[in-house]
Amino acid sequence: MRKNRLLLRSTLPPKPGSDRKEPHQQRIFLGVHANPAGVKVAEAKAREISAQLDLGSFSWESYGKSKPVETIPETEKLVQCFREHYFSTRQLTETTHQTWCKDYLRVFRELPPHEELTVARLERAVLATEPGTRLRDRFCVALGALAKFADLPFDTSKYRGKKSTRRINPRDLPDDRTIAEWFLKLSTRNPQWGWVYGIIAAYGLRPSEVWLFDTEAIKNEPGIISVLAGKTGYREGVMPLYPEWWQEWGLFEVKLPTNNSKDIGRAVGQYFRRAGVPFKPYDLRHAWAGRAAKFGIDTGSAAYQMGHSVQIHHTHYGHWYNDRHQRLVFSLILQRADRPMAPELPAETEAIGTPAAC
Repeated sequence: MRKNRLLLRSTLPPKPGSDRKEPHQQRIFLGVHANPAGVKVAEAKAREISAQLDLGSFSWESYGKSKPVETIPETEKLVQCFREHYFSTRQLTETTHQTWCKDYLRVFRELPPHEELTVARLERAVLATEPGTRLRDRFCVALGALAKFADLPFDTSKYRGKKSTRRINPRDLPDDRTIAEWFLKLSTRNPQWGWVYGIIAAYGLRPSEVWLFDTEAIKNEPGIISVLAGKTGYREGVMPLYPEWWQEWGLFEVKLPTNNSKDIGRAVGQYFRRAGVPFKPYDLRHAWAGRAAKFGIDTGSAAYQMGHSVQIHHTHYGHWYNDRHQRLVFSLILQRADRPMAPELPAETEAIGTPAAC
């Protein structure tokens, strides 16, 4: 470090015009600040020069004596390094690429690219968003991850609002008859988008997952499918509730529409609004959760099929597992001919603990 700037030191070939003939220790001034972000850049440059020395391709032309290696826009360079790290820990797919662009890169573009990344700059970026909004949460997640990568002490917890545990009132959701009626309307107008509607309704998928499941498996009765990718990755054994919808609605005949939108979930929502559907795509997912409770599917299995944890299921869908539904489930269990029966004891079995005669 010199004057709060970082430099590299290594055994390097003589500079052009030098009287020295053999490699010797020399310095390369980087022009980056001596902070955690600068260290990240310096480490990357050190690895690059080390590789050049190993390959015999190092040249002083890129590293003039009086000028730094490069005038590095530190935030921009750090974001580039973070992107490499991000995709080194996950497979590059269309889904992860969209997540990077939507949830990270959009946020990072709000930072001054040619200035040093500091805690104060991160705070200003977060505080520029409205408290309690999804945008504020998105900024906290992205900038918190960038700060952690750069070893900056930036705690986002004090800026994030508490996650709402408000549960959707079942009375605000469409009943199954209404759902079926709207399938008929949509499938008559546009069979492809009607099919998308039917898949979400019957399987409780996230809208984006309609383009990410095994379309071959759905052709085989009873139409149990596997979700190949999505927000929570692969899951299998997703069942259509009701099974009659799989048959009567012809969901086994794949009619997936062409979709070029980068935000598939938003595209589905826009179609619902244009078509005049009086509820949202995710309302069909909530309705599936309620149907699962009526079918007697336990919360663990329902949570797995919906692709989230049991805790999330209880938080967002637990209203379906109230006393009325529990009684319904118990009633259905009692009606099962194959349910476990209590053990029968011989009539002459002596009672345990009978008090002795006085």
